Amino acid sequence: GALYQDDIDGSQVHLYSKFDWESPRHSPRYLEGFLNFTQVKFDKNLTIIIDVRTITFSRTKEKIVEYGWTICPVFSPDGYVQSGIYQIPIIKGKVQKDVINQLPYNDPWPYLEELLYAKKPKLKLIDEMSVMVRLLDGQREGHYQTSFDYKRCVDRYLPKKKRAYYKYSMQTDAKMKHDSRYEKVIPAIYEKNEYSKKITEAFISCLLYTSPSPRDS
Repeated sequence: GALYQDDIDGSQVHLYSKFDWESPRHSPRYLEGFLNFTQVKFDKNLTIIIDVRTITFSRTKEKIVEYGWTICPVFSPDGYVQSGIYQIPIIKGKVQKDVINQLPYNDPWPYLEELLYAKKPKLKLIDEMSVMVRLLDGQREGHYQTSFDYKRCVDRYLPKKKRAYYKYSMQTDAKMKHDSRYEKVIPAIYEKNEYSKKITEAFISCLLYTSPSPRDS
């Protein structure tokens, strides 16, 4: 949660912006590979917060919107990293500070489910939108090397009643093969590397120098 503190610790914020421009437009992928976290002490409620933002450029400035977010729990109750590939649904809107402040004191995913599926939900999922996350214990180096191995994906975080709508399946993969490529979003005046750099610099400027403040309720 370093991004959501009053004083942002940039060393704890990781930006994924190396786009696979040949991936499907409606299922974009990234080329960074694994991020390494070292000297992480066991905490049964430790989670990785995944923040999804959109960017639109105009002639004079860029507009960044906090579109959605989710979490990936790291450890099992008995102290092991939950190595695997997970498909995790996206929660609508900006990260809510009061919610993430409670994650260290609760079993993270069941806590979010309570907020999602209450009679008066505090949180709402974005229909059929999710992220694929590879989580790997450093002692299992060499495992899960295929960057988008949906056939081995664990779907336990997907909503039970709508799992079939969310789950990335062979049928989904076949459909994505006919989708336009992600490079189609690049304006004609830019080369791929140039546009990637423009996006990265805009996000770095926004995230590390403007101190965004998630709502408190």
